[in-house]
Amino acid sequence: MTGPYNCNGCKGFCLVCAEPVVNDSGAVVLFTVSEKQSIDDVIKDMGSANGMGWLFSIVQYTPEMYKETIGEDNSGMSFFARDDNNYYCYFTASDVRLYRAGGVLTAEALTEWQMLKDMSTVVRTGFIAKNGLTLYNG
Repeated sequence: MTGPYNCNGCKGFCLVCAEPVVNDSGAVVLFTVSEKQSIDDVIKDMGSANGMGWLFSIVQYTPEMYKETIGEDNSGMSFFARDDNNYYCYFTASDVRLYRAGGVLTAEALTEWQMLKDMSTVVRTGFIAKNGLTLYNG
């Protein structure tokens, strides 16, 4: 599966990019979930998304990479699963990436944003089940 594509489970509010990418540290970003309206509005207003709309990513780390994260500033990182070969991290921004046209945020936009953030728990639970992983609280 490659992305981005609209996520049916989140009523068309999300875009999911499910094309694995190796990040700067060598970890594999398996997929990223972003809020579609933020991306559309910021591109219209500013010409590019610049990370706005990003909700979270699921990232795969080898045991060696995982050990390197211990003791570092891991803001926005939460290791939640593992298997015999890898650790899996829920990675989210430590700031809010919500954006609306003209930079004007409404209570409705904030409610939608929180709903999407809350769905990440369901995504992680499903990811563990579908991939035969072990729950990990690291």
